[in-house]
Amino acid sequence: MSSSRAASGVDVRVDQEQRVAYVYAWGAPSPADYIESTISMLDNPAWQPGMNLLVDYRQLSNFGFSVSGIRDISALFNARSAEMGDGRCAVVTPSLFLYGLFRMWKPWLPDSLKWDTRPFRDYAEACDWVGAKPTSID
Repeated sequence: MSSSRAASGVDVRVDQEQRVAYVYAWGAPSPADYIESTISMLDNPAWQPGMNLLVDYRQLSNFGFSVSGIRDISALFNARSAEMGDGRCAVVTPSLFLYGLFRMWKPWLPDSLKWDTRPFRDYAEACDWVGAKPTSID
């Protein structure tokens, strides 16, 4: 990561040609960081419902969300699920613990969200599943 980057955060890049949004999180972002980045992604003119997501959490140092934080994110997903569409969402995790956590995440998602969400430990496998080109946050 570059030295000008904040200690924690979430960055989203939408690639309209690939129909993939790249989500990078590092450090210990808050639920508000995730909410802000999701709103930014959905408001991006390049975003189209049904695009796939490659969520790269390999640089997370902490994922300590409260139940209320998870509910806030789920509420946003519910409110804007039509804009999200029915694409795939691959979540690449830095640890077996987070891999297990994201396997349990799906029941927390609102029924209105039609994404097929899967956690991965292997970045290349996740890229292949969503049709993304391996890329870097740097």
